[in-house]
Amino acid sequence: MSHSTRLTYGSTELAMLAMFGRIVIVATIVPARYVRQAFIDRSYGMPIANVCLNIAFEFIFGVIIPTSVAQVVCFVPWLIIDVGIVYSVVKFGPDVWKDSPLVARNLGATVAAGIVMFWTIIETVGKDDAAFCLAYTDELIISTLSIAHLLKRGNTSGHSFGIWIWRATATIVAVFAFEWRYWHYPVAHARVGQPYSTFLFVTFTLLDLVYLVIYLNLARKEKSKVT
Repeated sequence: MSHSTRLTYGSTELAMLAMFGRIVIVATIVPARYVRQAFIDRSYGMPIANVCLNIAFEFIFGVIIPTSVAQVVCFVPWLIIDVGIVYSVVKFGPDVWKDSPLVARNLGATVAAGIVMFWTIIETVGKDDAAFCLAYTDELIISTLSIAHLLKRGNTSGHSFGIWIWRATATIVAVFAFEWRYWHYPVAHARVGQPYSTFLFVTFTLLDLVYLVIYLNLARKEKSKVT
């Protein structure tokens, strides 16, 4: 590798680090906006499965075994904000699940059981594999279940265009960064090129676009009812 090429890679790596810094800021905004929207609409927006996975993931990698200062800086604030999301699920969830009284009465227990379940999965899979695979499986789950929220409720309660744009932007930038590293350093980032990773990246990107179409359609109907 020539000196100029090394400089190019080095400069681009610095740019990637800068982008990741922006991702941290953006990703912190997303859960905070979920909490804000929940209290505006009196309905939670983040799917329960994601709440459980996030808390297990963030507690393990941000508190128990962080491998870098960056993980502590990222995951601990998310974990604190997720407490607010859990509160919104427990507070507003019973009304959302009023057609399923058994679920409505046991949302707190459901969240607790889900956290334990994902904790055991992380411990079983191995923390190294879980750190990458579960993080992006989480994206697939939230993309899928957010669509299910909209279709089941028939409204945008708990959701907003701002949440979508922040979440989608952070995800796309992160995927681009991983793909760039794999393109230039395939051995060091071999996991990115595995079929499951490709499936995740493509699928949740497409689902996020489907979500946008459904959300805008429901938002337009809600606006027309008001006017």
